[in-house]
Amino acid sequence: MTHSAPEGVLQRLLGGAEHLDAPMADLQQWHSALLGRMSDPRSVINEVYALLQEENRSDAIRAAARETPTHYVWPLLGAHREDFGVYLHEYKQEPRSASYATTIHNHRYDFVSGILRGGYTQDTFSVTLNDSEAIATDINCISSEEFRRGTVNSVNRHSWHRLRRVSSGTLTLVIKGPAIAPYSISAEEGHNRVTYHTPVERRLPMVIHSLEAALAELS
Repeated sequence: MTHSAPEGVLQRLLGGAEHLDAPMADLQQWHSALLGRMSDPRSVINEVYALLQEENRSDAIRAAARETPTHYVWPLLGAHREDFGVYLHEYKQEPRSASYATTIHNHRYDFVSGILRGGYTQDTFSVTLNDSEAIATDINCISSEEFRRGTVNSVNRHSWHRLRRVSSGTLTLVIKGPAIAPYSISAEEGHNRVTYHTPVERRLPMVIHSLEAALAELS
């Protein structure tokens, strides 16, 4: 068995939504397409299961997989693309300490997430930053929603949210749009501090600058 072409992967995962083009242009379109498929989560799970076992695909997936404090990220399509990606997220047991997913944060991109197993509670916030965007002057929880197997969660890059009560073993199918912002931001309740998060692949100019500074210090 050989690799499926990108459009083939989308057709397999989204069924009748093969007319949708990557990269994601309309978050609502992807939400509707994935929601339609999640009415039969067994068929989606079977397709993901088959993709992970295709000849040669599993090696590429392992090579591009990564671990975060809260979950493992398994790339099914577009692992090295900035414009589009399809991923399987495998959540760990909910951590006792704070991590990115459990703090209030936003994202660099829009995405939709279909729950294949388990679930979580998502809190959505309104966050106001000061003029320098270094401090959160106002943080308010505006909604809480439960997501369980068969449901679909849509998150745009402007939304602030956090996950809690994540069921151990939760699996989600994530369709991610193009990265719009160069970084994401997390905010700490109580302290109102904000932290900027730059993906490691975008940090090469920064580490080069640090090496130049190290050389200058030795001059």
